[in-house]
Amino acid sequence: AVWTSPDGIAWTRVPNAEVFGDRLWQIMNAVARGGPGLVAVGHDGAVNDYDAAVWTSADGIAWTRVPPDEDVFGGSDVQEMSAVAASDSGLVAVGYRRGAGGYDAAAWASVDGSTWTRVSPEQTVFGGLGSQGISGVVATGPGFVAVGHSMAVVGWVPRDGDAAVWVSPPPSPSDN
Repeated sequence: AVWTSPDGIAWTRVPNAEVFGDRLWQIMNAVARGGPGLVAVGHDGAVNDYDAAVWTSADGIAWTRVPPDEDVFGGSDVQEMSAVAASDSGLVAVGYRRGAGGYDAAAWASVDGSTWTRVSPEQTVFGGLGSQGISGVVATGPGFVAVGHSMAVVGWVPRDGDAAVWVSPPPSPSDN
């Protein structure tokens, strides 16, 4: 669902429309100014089988769903966009996907909010033992900083969880 407000106090819900999805559930997790005006990210699907999803709007009232693309937004099991940030060079959405050994952090990039590319899921950066996920991202000058978690999992019980930070582009050795 989408709500709009002129002042942050009085709110109006945008009427539901077919554009918000036709599967079991659609969830918008975050919105950023960018692309054609606004870009919202989340997921669309059924329990244990949902894909990342993107919607765009020029005014916050009329929304368009970016067409599902299995190679970019989909796959087996779960893919979800949790947050989105915009910079002068485009947008980055972050979240997670279910991998063979658990959940791995994931990222997607777009120049215009309508055409997206899944960032290569390098195991040394986004994956590893247990579960990793990115829950927030912000544009910072020449790149982005994303935050989330990285935790070892024994069976389905979390062990040794840590906060995690991802930086793009990576800091140069002179930044230390």
